[in-house]
This record gives sequence, structure tokens and C-alpha cells, in this order.
Amino acid sequence: MHTGAFSPAFGHQRLAHLLASGPEFSAVFAANDMVAIGALRALEEAGLRVPDDVSLVGYDDVPAAATLRPRLTTVRVPLEEMGREAVRIAVPDTESDAWRPTAGGGVRLGTHIVVRDSVTRRASGPAPACSGDSGR
Repeated sequence: MHTGAFSPAFGHQRLAHLLASGPEFSAVFAANDMVAIGALRALEEAGLRVPDDVSLVGYDDVPAAATLRPRLTTVRVPLEEMGREAVRIAVPDTESDAWRPTAGGGVRLGTHIVVRDSVTRRASGPAPACSGDSGR
């Protein structure tokens, strides 16, 4: 677990370091899709194949995720709904001119996984319930 600029360069650097340090692993869950893009490059440079040797999952479902080779499995985030909720919370109500905080101080929005080509099924046990790539 590391923090830094969530960029392809960061993903490449951190995964190259992990590969050099020796622990074996079969999957990588990147902090976002841009980090996953860099991680994919580090895996390829190390001679590892995604998903045959290592499964790779990102987060955000950026447009590039569907065009990578292999196409990136990722967690889709409801960006439009997030924007609407942020405005609803931050902009004063026009009738009462009052700020409208949410009950409990937060909003829970759903995400879902978009399964593409960068993961392989587990060897045993039931497959998780996942959605296919339905586009943006």
C-alpha cells in the first residue's frame, strides 16, 4: 500500500519496485485506471502476461480502459450522479437560501465492476456476480 500521484508513471514505478522486491502475487488492484496503465507496462517489461500470469483491475473506468490491450477490468464510478449530489449539497436551496447538508454527513452511491480482458477466473469456487462491458 503506497500513496503518490495517481499516474501511469507512479503505477509503473511502484509495481516495478514490487516485482523487484520478490513477493509473489497473482493479482493487482490499482488505485485508479491510470495507475493500472503504468502497472500493466511494468508487468509487460517483467515478461509477465495479463491476465495469464497476473490479473489487473483498475478503478474509475476511464475511456482508455476499454481500448488497452488487454482491455482493463475496472470499477465504474457514477461520475454524473456524484456531480449532481455535490451540487445538491453545496448549492443553497433557492427557496430557503439554506445550505442542505445530507443526513449523516454523506452520500452513498453505487459502483460496479466492468469485467474485461485483464482478469482470469479463479481456479475453484463460484464466479463472482459481475457485469459485462456495457459501454459508457
